Amino acid sequence: MRPARSWARRQPADPARHLARYATNAPTARSHVNPFASPPFAGAGQGCAVRVREACASRGYLFNVGSSFARKKPTRYNLNNSDSPPMSTRSLLRTKRQRRHPASRSKSHRVDKLQGEARQRTVWVGVDAPERPSRRRCFTGLDGHEYTLDGATWSRCNGPEDFADHIEEQSDLRSWYKKKTTRNGVPVDMKRRVDAPIEVLTTTFEPALSDWTAAELVVGRNPRPKLAAIRNLWLRVVQASLAGQRYLLGYAFHADTDDLHFDLVCSRQDGKGGRIGKPGLGLVGPWCVGTDRQVRVGATISEEKRSQLHRSAANFRHRYGTDAKPLDVTFARALDEAAETVLGEALTPFRTAYAASVPAMERKHAEAQLAKLDAARNKLLQQVAPPAPEPEIPDAMPMAEPDAASPGM
Repeated sequence: MRPARSWARRQPADPARHLARYATNAPTARSHVNPFASPPFAGAGQGCAVRVREACASRGYLFNVGSSFARKKPTRYNLNNSDSPPMSTRSLLRTKRQRRHPASRSKSHRVDKLQGEARQRTVWVGVDAPERPSRRRCFTGLDGHEYTLDGATWSRCNGPEDFADHIEEQSDLRSWYKKKTTRNGVPVDMKRRVDAPIEVLTTTFEPALSDWTAAELVVGRNPRPKLAAIRNLWLRVVQASLAGQRYLLGYAFHADTDDLHFDLVCSRQDGKGGRIGKPGLGLVGPWCVGTDRQVRVGATISEEKRSQLHRSAANFRHRYGTDAKPLDVTFARALDEAAETVLGEALTPFRTAYAASVPAMERKHAEAQLAKLDAARNKLLQQVAPPAPEPEIPDAMPMAEPDAASPGM
């Protein structure tokens, strides 16, 4: 079987492939810390994207494993391309920064030029990825389901395409809103289009709850009644938290992954020209959600992770205020509290086992990242190695004439 490949995210053509970024001009180890990026070793069962910048001074090279920390998406070059790729012959100026770029003496142009030159010194190398160290779980016998919400009425979707049809219908219905403006001094309502009227908020089960569910299925017990009770308690918090911010349109429960999770479908538009809330929802991202869960179950985490969590929390408070709470953390904590209310002491051994496994999981993630770095380095060494000489083929020797005619000739 062909080994699995993994790519950096946003590679729909081959999403199972991995990209490691290799910079030959980095002889010494260094690190880059972005408070809003996802640091390494988020742990098992968190559903977190891992963005790692690994430095290996002993090998004399530096990789970025995963996606870039930069806000602007870096250009991906092939090793066979020129060091100075040709400029685009056509550009669409969508943002303010893009519109200021053509001015050759502007500050924006100088910054863009320096960043572009830095990206040209970086290449991407595809390597065979090792097996994912996060825990695998099997939920055979537990199927996903979907519910739509119309006002205060929940309706279960029977067909496998019903929920998808519901999302498409709501997307068309809520793809516009009215905005007050003036025309020739007269106030009027203008119809504005919305490119993405539907939002999906994902909340994963904590690892202990996923482990409990898998254990119940293994011994033949039905976890559905207790999971339904957990869901009902959690949805009350969700609806109260989204009030005034988003219209909740339904949810989907996914059991076809290693981490059970809910997808909440919501919208800011009401479908009649009105809208509520703000564009942002005040989120800190999956890494903070996962690390917060590790801290709350008493896991021992590295000082780097603890410092990163504190920086992320400080950045959030600075942006949204000291009293604001991240919505994704609120949803995760509410789901964990609902599980504790329903399951009680039955969940304790699974939380204890998960907390004890976190340090070993961090080491396994580190080993996996180092394996990717070594694989990328070996691939580059193969490309720069001189080709093996082709074997010489001797001239064909003439065949000797037989002494006597062969039988049948």
